Amino acid sequence: MSQQSASLLQQGVAIDGLSSEMSGVKQSIAVLDQNLNSLGNGVAGATALASALASLPVESVQSPLSCGVGSGGYSDRYALAMGCAVHLASSLSLNAGGAYLFGGSSSYGGGSLSDVAGRFGLTYRFGAHDEQPTRTAQAQRKLEQDLKAVKDENRALQSMFMALQRRVDLLHAAAAKP
Repeated sequence: MSQQSASLLQQGVAIDGLSSEMSGVKQSIAVLDQNLNSLGNGVAGATALASALASLPVESVQSPLSCGVGSGGYSDRYALAMGCAVHLASSLSLNAGGAYLFGGSSSYGGGSLSDVAGRFGLTYRFGAHDEQPTRTAQAQRKLEQDLKAVKDENRALQSMFMALQRRVDLLHAAAAKP
């Protein structure tokens, strides 16, 4: 075999090796592309979960307990959330909630992104507190009680007036007789 033939043979083997490596690189690129698309889908799902959780109540100031249901969506992913907030003291509230992503979780090369999310929070308000909502509700109840008392008193006065009117009518009738 001549040196030229040996060189061509080595180049052919090298080209076959490169061709096989190129095939492997193409497969790796396809897998990376698929993982990237799945990760993008997972990010859209995480954004939908976060949007749904953001719609839940954080504080419950005017009542001891506030609960809510919310939804969120991003791209083509949608989530539903439910949660509550509890007013523990004048300056302290507690909230918790959970969300579910429709369409399931997303898998990518290194793992998967869940189809559920949750939150838990504690709110402490510093400084002077605006008790206006509480005072307004208390004032409303007081006004309603006062109105009921006035109506009851009015009914009693009307009954008394009717009785007095009957007596006056009787006195007029008696005075008119000869």
